[in-house]
Amino acid sequence: MFGQRLRRYSSQSSSSFRVGGIGGLIVGSLTVYGYAFVQGWPASIPHHTIVTGPVVSVVVAALAGIHPALRAAKASPTDALRSA
Repeated sequence: MFGQRLRRYSSQSSSSFRVGGIGGLIVGSLTVYGYAFVQGWPASIPHHTIVTGPVVSVVVAALAGIHPALRAAKASPTDALRSA
């Protein structure tokens, strides 16, 4: 039971950060290409940045979400609902 809840909370944390990492990649790319277009410059985004951004986001999510996930997984569901 503890392991199932821990996996559930951890996966929720990492999936939300994954969406944020991909969203940040899209917004950042559009900003770079838009600014370069307005200035008349050629735009270039390194390929490793496209992979590194979402990967770093998921790693940060795992590190930031492990403590709340452990705490939530240890609590009984009725106590967690009562304190919310």
